[in-house]
Amino acid sequence: MKHPFSLFLLLPLLSLFSCNKGTPPVAALSVTPESGNTSTEFILDPSASSDAESAKEDLRCRWDWNNDGIWETGYASLDPVIHQFDFIGLSEVKLEVIDEDGLSGTTVKEISIDASGTSGSFFDSRDNQKYKWIRIGTQVWMAQNLNFKTETGSWCYENKEANCLKYGRLYQWEATASNNLGNGKDVCPVGWHMPSDSEFKTLERYVGMEEYVLNDMGRRGIIANKLKSSSGWGAEGNGTNSAGLNV
Repeated sequence: MKHPFSLFLLLPLLSLFSCNKGTPPVAALSVTPESGNTSTEFILDPSASSDAESAKEDLRCRWDWNNDGIWETGYASLDPVIHQFDFIGLSEVKLEVIDEDGLSGTTVKEISIDASGTSGSFFDSRDNQKYKWIRIGTQVWMAQNLNFKTETGSWCYENKEANCLKYGRLYQWEATASNNLGNGKDVCPVGWHMPSDSEFKTLERYVGMEEYVLNDMGRRGIIANKLKSSSGWGAEGNGTNSAGLNV
């Protein structure tokens, strides 16, 4: 004699297995080389990505070059791609891999981009503002004043927005001190930092400051005109800007 409860036991089990949607793919990304400059052709290889239920040829991927939430490509096969970055600093590349069921997995890779050549420009990924940069000796400096709006501790000269666009923003010390001078990146674009005293001395030395005054406090040396912009300073205060820093 069959027991009537055996049918009721099978139905929940069948229902349980029929609801299994599978697992999302595992996105894997290798970058060659791991760092470079704005002239480097990086090889980004997603071919190690995998999925437990789908064959590799059935997987598709797309790219977000700056990890800013905007996908620059559509879905394509897991073939290596070549990409060049047109800004300097640290860049985060995001890869998304999707399977036949629409399940997806992502991974993010950080790439260090150095300056190539003697000058150029880059975009601040936080607000997409564009800045010039210049190589002075062995160092790379921003050749424009920063205009990143912080929640507190920054404002425009004469409280006019047009002045921020022209001259950059003014910052209270607290807005920059959190950067630990030389290491932090809070107020600066990604990959940039406030210069330490040692780094600024390297600049001063390269531009021509005498060694014996490098450690003086307050005003020191006679290199200001080489750093100052050739326009915009009042009372005949314009410099030669021979260093290209545009202060």
